[in-house]
Amino acid sequence: MKKGLTVIEVLISFSVALILVMSLYAIIYGNSKFNEINQYYIDVNNIIVFLSNEIQNNPSLYIEYNSSNNTFSYTTQANEKLMGKLYLYNYKIGGKKDFNIELLPIKSVPNIQNVLEVGISVI
Repeated sequence: MKKGLTVIEVLISFSVALILVMSLYAIIYGNSKFNEINQYYIDVNNIIVFLSNEIQNNPSLYIEYNSSNNTFSYTTQANEKLMGKLYLYNYKIGGKKDFNIELLPIKSVPNIQNVLEVGISVI
């Protein structure tokens, strides 16, 4: 009887171990990048939800009625006030505060009275 491993058995064992280590690295590295991307989406979503609630709860701070042409528009400092609230509550995207918001035009919702559509973009 012989004792020990043959060269073929060593190569097969080494190959299997290398594949397992590479798979583990790929799973860990891949998931860390995937989580980073998901965190950006979560941060942007949190900002949009906060801004939506802020505008719904305090519309007089951000929206004004123009009686001359029967329309609604943003107040002159709506963007600055909203950005100030975001900085006050320490909202960040990816750990940084290097974003801005854009207020899209206010529209009336067709076929529904007394409802306005307010759009917000996070840049």
